[in-house]
Amino acid sequence: VLVPPASLRARTDSAVFDDRGERGWLLGNPRAWDDRTLVTGDSLEIMSEKRRLKRVMVHGNAKMDYFETPRPDSGESSRLAGRSVEAWFTNDELDSLVAIGDARNHYVAPRKAGRTAESNTAQGDSITVFFKQRKIDRARVEGRAQGEYRLPVDPADTSAVRKEVVSYDATRIHFAVPKSEIVLDQDAHLVYRDLALTSRRV
Repeated sequence: VLVPPASLRARTDSAVFDDRGERGWLLGNPRAWDDRTLVTGDSLEIMSEKRRLKRVMVHGNAKMDYFETPRPDSGESSRLAGRSVEAWFTNDELDSLVAIGDARNHYVAPRKAGRTAESNTAQGDSITVFFKQRKIDRARVEGRAQGEYRLPVDPADTSAVRKEVVSYDATRIHFAVPKSEIVLDQDAHLVYRDLALTSRRV
């Protein structure tokens, strides 16, 4: 199955398309991908407007993987998962992602020479990820929000690999990726080594 735009391809056991309604459903082991994104789930619903992709809804066991282009092992990557995931597009470019229900995101930053990859795992009731110029710009976790951030360290220093971990939770968590900033908003808790913080905002 080839889905407009031509850069988005899909494979599935069966598909139904409503050309007038500008909607399509991929049923049975569906996969959709382009040069940066891979989407899987129990079923995919695709909506377009004037033959331009507007929205992809992944229902059941939803997973959406984003990769830096090209896809080297050392590049940026992010996996967003939940009971359902919605992807929104503007001018055929990925604009934002929303995961709902047992939402989880695992982000890995580009690897730097001689260091482990900086990574962050977050989970909550819902996670929204926003893109800017085809790169991850910011994210928001809401409802039972918690996470674990691993700092980049010398991979030969096994003690640092174990210790350089920040665990945190709050009512809401905001990530500003270009600033390397995590904001814990309301009922914030943070633990790093022997340090434990409790505050309204961290």
